[in-house]
Amino acid sequence: MSADVVNATWEHIEPIASNMREADVIEVWLSSHRTPHQAMKEAFEVSVKAWTIMEDGVPIGMFGVSSVSVLGTTGIPWLLGTDGMLKIKRQFVRESAKYLRASHKLYPRLANFVHANNAESLRWLMWLGFDFSGPVKAGPDGAEFYKFERVSDV
Repeated sequence: MSADVVNATWEHIEPIASNMREADVIEVWLSSHRTPHQAMKEAFEVSVKAWTIMEDGVPIGMFGVSSVSVLGTTGIPWLLGTDGMLKIKRQFVRESAKYLRASHKLYPRLANFVHANNAESLRWLMWLGFDFSGPVKAGPDGAEFYKFERVSDV
């Protein structure tokens, strides 16, 4: 399987949100009591840069980086996807470093939270070299999340 990464558009949100993988559905609910559609729209809207992963012309994932503040040096990386991401997992993991570098060009420090049970996302973030702290209680229900962060090495 081979996938392409393109600049994200509003039209990519619906197919991903409607088929979001269970771990991401749980994570967005526990972090903010948002539905997949609400979470994706908000993430896309506030992003400085966002990309969509396309497999055979179908959006299967979206990721990007938003800002903590207008003048800040910390970016908030995010990723939401469908189970289709598992088909291209090796390719995505290999190519992720390029998008990490692009995000670091915008923000020297990247930080966010990931649900403690989101195993696929935790493995991906570890592979990318993020540092973890926690778990901490977060979100409306006090679920366990790990804070992850990475400072640019360039």
